[in-house]
Amino acid sequence: MKRTTVSIPPPPDDEFRRSPFTPTFGSTPPALVGRQQEVNDLAYALDNGPGSKGRATFVTGQRGVGASVMLNVHHDIAASRGWVSIHASASKGFARQLTEARLPEVLEPLDSATLSKSKGLLKV
Repeated sequence: MKRTTVSIPPPPDDEFRRSPFTPTFGSTPPALVGRQQEVNDLAYALDNGPGSKGRATFVTGQRGVGASVMLNVHHDIAASRGWVSIHASASKGFARQLTEARLPEVLEPLDSATLSKSKGLLKV
């Protein structure tokens, strides 16, 4: 069996700079360029209540274009306004996992907090 020889490149020198635009699949890059309008639109929609344009948002894109990053930003925007969001991957059993596990997990502390705050207001 003949062995093929390959040439291994040397490590980069100190002047080598990594591009901030290297896809990292869901990790927020150091600079989020060209997305301010989408960020503003969602914040405005959440601030202005039901019926506000942009409140129902569909984020899609090929791998590496920033769709996951935008979902993370949407989560941050919602959290800054007191909303609860759920991270879940769409896969087989997604709806069941969401309704039977993730939603109850997120809503239980909210129900407990509401119940404990309102106990003094309940009349039996």
